[in-house]
Amino acid sequence: MFFVYLGDDLSHQCMEYKTGINTVAIVASVNKQHRDCRECLIPKIFDKIKGKALEEDWSVEDYLGKKKELVSALKDFDKLYNNHIKTAHSDILEFQNDCFTHLKALLQSNWDFYNIKRLIDQCVD
Repeated sequence: MFFVYLGDDLSHQCMEYKTGINTVAIVASVNKQHRDCRECLIPKIFDKIKGKALEEDWSVEDYLGKKKELVSALKDFDKLYNNHIKTAHSDILEFQNDCFTHLKALLQSNWDFYNIKRLIDQCVD
């Protein structure tokens, strides 16, 4: 995500981010839920199944134990993410949509410039 962190507002327990021209406030509890989901997903799940980790850490002898750990981590993530969707997703979705609106506009303008350059190159040839 592309944003500028503006600081904490301790009286409201929220954080403000500047996304393009808009300022979006994210409540600290929503930010914590988002961070908890990410912390569960990346170190507990992704890091254990990425390429080298599968080849080096998973052996025939400890396969069942590793499998149980992975299934347990997936269940933990499922609980965290479902709770996140029910309580916090709408706040973060507003923030993400605002960020992606500006990113989409940037990509569209770059595409337009690229097409203009191709048109000029074709005319010159």
